[in-house]
Amino acid sequence: MMNYRSMSFHQAHPNIELVKLGAKLGFNDICFQTEGGTLKPLKELRERANEKGYFKLAKELGMTISVWVHELEDYDKSWGTVTLENKLVWDKLAERYNYILTSLLPEIDYLVLTAVETEIKLTDASMLEKLVATILKVCRKNNKKLILRSFVWHPSELYNFQKAIKNIPDDVIIMTKNVPQDWHLRSIDEPLIGKVGGKNQYVELDIAGEYFRMDHVANCFTDILYRQYNSWREKGCDGISVRVDRGWQPEVYQNVVLNEAQEVNLWFLGYISTDRDPDKAWWDYACNTFGKKCAAVMIEALKTTGEVIAEGLCVERETFGDTRDKVPAINVMQEYKGSDNPRYVFDVKEGGTARAYDDNEDKVWRNPFYYNWSLFRWDESFINVYRKLRRGEPESIRRKEESYKEALLKANKSLELIASVKENLPQGA
Repeated sequence: MMNYRSMSFHQAHPNIELVKLGAKLGFNDICFQTEGGTLKPLKELRERANEKGYFKLAKELGMTISVWVHELEDYDKSWGTVTLENKLVWDKLAERYNYILTSLLPEIDYLVLTAVETEIKLTDASMLEKLVATILKVCRKNNKKLILRSFVWHPSELYNFQKAIKNIPDDVIIMTKNVPQDWHLRSIDEPLIGKVGGKNQYVELDIAGEYFRMDHVANCFTDILYRQYNSWREKGCDGISVRVDRGWQPEVYQNVVLNEAQEVNLWFLGYISTDRDPDKAWWDYACNTFGKKCAAVMIEALKTTGEVIAEGLCVERETFGDTRDKVPAINVMQEYKGSDNPRYVFDVKEGGTARAYDDNEDKVWRNPFYYNWSLFRWDESFINVYRKLRRGEPESIRRKEESYKEALLKANKSLELIASVKENLPQGA
């Protein structure tokens, strides 16, 4: 059984019905994701928690509370240049977190720290160590646990993170995405999993589908989750943080897995992380959602949807364009020149050194296979595959045509199965 089993909510707007379902499924933590500064979103969370009873509900359900923070944010120029030697910067940060943990959000149990996508990046190894030491001291004083997210944009930053881990105290928990950089159904496992120097490690994953069509499609990918979960356990991981929604304006609309086919991924993770039969998760979910009479047919119809969606978004194992977009490769097909990705591959084993491509054909702004999450950026064994895809190798095209046809057959079979029990499905299913 995993010790930490968290449901993570974007913009810190948890769906109460989903929280209650998660508690029944075995989840024992609510994570509030905040972005866009530190103090402002935390103060807004405080107001909502008071109004809607988030923290009270968590305690009633026996769940702990995790809250995201990003640093360095809300930087005051009067503090001076951010350096290791500038005592004022670090004193001000300590004051900030003492206020957060004693006055603003004293109910929380875990502080989840991210050092990228911030006003000032602190991904240099020595700066990251100093940041962690500063906040950890306040956490210890207030009996809170510190989780450090390993999320980075570039392999060179991952290398720096690996260096920093060696000197970070063992009571800091490392949270690592299940894949490098960002969400991807055919990615490799995140290289840092199982390599955190014996520290406690949790794995972060997304079942809401930010990068795979969210609630516009059915996407049940429990086969992927099963393989990954077993690997995490073998490598000593003791927790999961599962993203269950996505929405930048949650008061207006929020994509959430509740009452969507993706909900079965949550059941599956709840069961498997509490040492229950994952196959029973499918059966219980289907009976609860579609009724016992239709359960077996609906399981058969939905089980292949993850494969179909992955095939629709990828060529080989690379995504075709930015899969968050309505038409993933529309920008590159129009020779959109907004990408700032350099044409480099970083080799972590060589300490983050960069090797530039001199292939004139490889124009970033006409390249649907080059993104931060592209496999070849994180594993050089995929470089040759990437080059073949970029050049439109005939054999790659042939394989894609065949695999796409197979995916369409699976999709049609699912639709036929659903149609065969449609009259017997509960209203709204």
